[in-house]
Amino acid sequence: LNTVKCDSRVEGSTGACDISNDLYTVLFVGLANSTVRAIGLQEFLCRSAGAASAVDGALRTLRNMEQAGCPHDVHVYTSAISACHTRVDRALELLREMRARAVDVNENTYSAAISACEKGGQWERALSLLDEMRSSGVAPNVISFNAAILACAKGEQSLQALRLFDQLNASPALEADIVTFNAVLDATRLLPAEARRLWLLGVDRGVY
Repeated sequence: LNTVKCDSRVEGSTGACDISNDLYTVLFVGLANSTVRAIGLQEFLCRSAGAASAVDGALRTLRNMEQAGCPHDVHVYTSAISACHTRVDRALELLREMRARAVDVNENTYSAAISACEKGGQWERALSLLDEMRSSGVAPNVISFNAAILACAKGEQSLQALRLFDQLNASPALEADIVTFNAVLDATRLLPAEARRLWLLGVDRGVY
């Protein structure tokens, strides 16, 4: 459980931060110590991802938490960005808001935003975020690369996907997993010789 201190004086509340969403109750009120405990916040924000109402509900929850005096940390923002699904503009808006509020952006946050770009069919934005990630001093992880490669696959950008795959393989701290291989194979489906090479590489590494 993530526990955050919260101001109990909220208009219309019956006690300490009586906040709920019209789809799911996402906050548990700790009456004894005026503490709000976020129960499965990321699960709530993601479980109905893709539906506009769910995305709007997640954003309303953020604003309600803000009104209640609950701090928005990197975990809360990352969960909200994950819930944006294909709503790329909303995801990037939250990313900008984090910077404006001096909330640290980590690799999970960037990965969530890149994934939103992938699901929204915006491979250029996905690659731009990956570049921004590096320039900000945040090292991409396997999830970041996987999301970017998937974005390239969806955009039929096979050469870009191969470039990212090579960059991942060149990093001594990272190791391509089955998601990576499946993504780059999807991206190279129109390049049979290259796809075969990658498949054999995956077999050699024990991925397949």
